[in-house]
Amino acid sequence: MFWIKVLVSFFIFSLIQTKIPMQIGFFPLSIDLVFLSVLFLALCYGEKRGFFIGLVGGLLIDIISIAPLGFHTLGYALCGYLAGKWQGKYYTQSIWIHFFVVILMTSLFFVLSLMIKAFYGEVLLGTEFVSFFIPLILMNLFLTPVMRFYLRCLRLTYNPYSRIQTHYERYVTH
Repeated sequence: MFWIKVLVSFFIFSLIQTKIPMQIGFFPLSIDLVFLSVLFLALCYGEKRGFFIGLVGGLLIDIISIAPLGFHTLGYALCGYLAGKWQGKYYTQSIWIHFFVVILMTSLFFVLSLMIKAFYGEVLLGTEFVSFFIPLILMNLFLTPVMRFYLRCLRLTYNPYSRIQTHYERYVTH
């Protein structure tokens, strides 16, 4: 049931994300609902599931959008894995941890996309930071509480193991 909920949510989010262009003023906004879902699910379920969830979400975005196959897959899988590394080390249900992880992983994904663009010989403009990155961070931070609420309503982010382990639990029980 978990994977059905995840796939249906990812499909709906990817349709919204790719088919509804948003623009406020002169800034085109990119909403990354699948990316936020990948991060929050990775925070709850760890790096292995986070990697796989990122792989599935990125592949779905690559298939539905006209992006090169593998671009979002690589970025989402990497960010899902790294966000999943936090599970068990920190109290990952805090909104402040979610805000921090969203800023960190969005920055990582932006740098990764710039590196891929540079690798393929595209001209990098200094205005991409102001015209794309800042609105993307602000939109992701704005959508963070909404996505948390949605995933909790679906009971996708509940995991009894997503808490800080004590010294005894970490070293003696394994």
